Amino acid sequence: MTTALAIDQQNRDLLFNYKSFGNGAYAKKVEKYISSEKAHFFISVTNSKSYQLREKLTAAISEALLDNWDGYNSSRVKNKAIKVAEKFIDLYPLSIPLPDIGVEPDGCIEFEWFLDSSRLFILSLDENGILSYAGRFGEGTKIHGKEILLNEIPEEIIGKLIRLFRKT
Repeated sequence: MTTALAIDQQNRDLLFNYKSFGNGAYAKKVEKYISSEKAHFFISVTNSKSYQLREKLTAAISEALLDNWDGYNSSRVKNKAIKVAEKFIDLYPLSIPLPDIGVEPDGCIEFEWFLDSSRLFILSLDENGILSYAGRFGEGTKIHGKEILLNEIPEEIIGKLIRLFRKT
């Protein structure tokens, strides 16, 4: 059974930034309850795809915080590209397997779905929300293009990912 939890900004701040100013028994009970709920929330979230993708993103960007991070004159990861990647993760469909995430030498963020050398899809996210992609869907089938990330992942990208994982 999967449980979903939506937390608005006010309640998120209460849950994650709660500080008790009370000293009484009731204040202690409230603090204990919030701590318990917070722990339960984190257990649920750590199993989510969004959490797993954020962990992958954090690992990738932690290696690319400075210029020349790869020893080949690369640019550090771009803060705006990180924001675009976080937005992409927030919109990521649960039905599609998780990609690997890396940072490209120009500071953009890359999402890669690799099945084998003839079946792969690579998506590069830049600081302006441009999604550049390239893929192979079998021998002799190559595609590439660009889309813009607005309020949802473009259907063109979702369609390519569904095609990649379709059983043939």
